[in-house]
Order: sequence, then C-alpha cells, then structure tokens
Amino acid sequence: SQEVDHQESGGLHSIATRFRGKLSQWIFNERKGGMSMKKILTGLSLLTLILGLNTCARAADLPWITSYKKAERKAKKEKKILMVDFTAEWWGACKKLDRDTFGNKSSKKLLKDIVISKIDVDKDKETPNIFKIQFLPTVVFIRPDGTEIDRFVGFLDYAKFSEKVKEVAEKAKK
Repeated sequence: SQEVDHQESGGLHSIATRFRGKLSQWIFNERKGGMSMKKILTGLSLLTLILGLNTCARAADLPWITSYKKAERKAKKEKKILMVDFTAEWWGACKKLDRDTFGNKSSKKLLKDIVISKIDVDKDKETPNIFKIQFLPTVVFIRPDGTEIDRFVGFLDYAKFSEKVKEVAEKAKK
C-alpha cells in the first residue's frame, strides 16, 4: 500500500522515494568503507531534506489558486463553494496544516467539488483585510454568491477538517 501511495502522488514524491532507497544503499554499503560518522550525518541530513520535499509535493498536489479574484470568479462560474486558506510560509501552524491536513492523501478527493485558494498574507495584503484575518492559519468557506458560510482558525487535523468540510457543504445547501 505504501508503494501505491508513492505512485499515485508521482512527480517529486516518486523521485524522493527512489532517492531514499539509493541513499540508504550508499550509507550502509560495507564495500565502500562501511558506515563512517560523516556518511551517517550526511545521509541523515539528505533524508531530512527529502522527507520535507516529499511533504511539500503532496500538499502541492491540490489545485491551489493563488489569486483570490481568479478563485472567486471560478467558484461563481462553476457554482461551487470557495475555500480560502490564509497562510504564511514561515508560520509553523500553517506548515502543519499543509503537511498533515492538506497533504493527506484523501484531501484531493474530499475537496474535488470545492474551488481552493491559498493566499500568502505576506504577498497579498489586500485580501486578508477584506476578510478581517487576525490569526494564521485561517480557512474561510464562501458560497458562489460571495457570502461567507463558515471559517476556522488554527490547525485542524485531517479528521476534524473532513468533518468541517462536510458541515460546510450542508450549510451551503440552506
């Protein structure tokens, strides 16, 4: 099942998986001088980098729109809910939400009928003000007509996020 997961996400994720295998062969290959401390430390450093890239690749698998106006137009045209994730690259809770929640392999299926937008508050100063964003991360759900359905602030694990998305879908019908 782990191999299937690697193949499904493709791209950078599968490259990282192959590289991990080569890296462990290099570290533990006795014919090339065994396991020196330098090899172990170098290997662990590279492995940490690769695992970080792996996570980013998974979160990036979602079809994020980084322009609020484009996402808003798309949601209106397709008559879909718009989810806007207000984030900052440097904030730990935002990284955790990307890695653990949006990076979950089931997120793509869960969000398939929702237009999703990721707004970096350091790059777009206007949109966060429109929504009165005070804390990060904040995720806002909006109807196609532009009215807010709901929002949450802070980290939600995948299970709680999934419940929230289903709750929002029900509220949007009313």
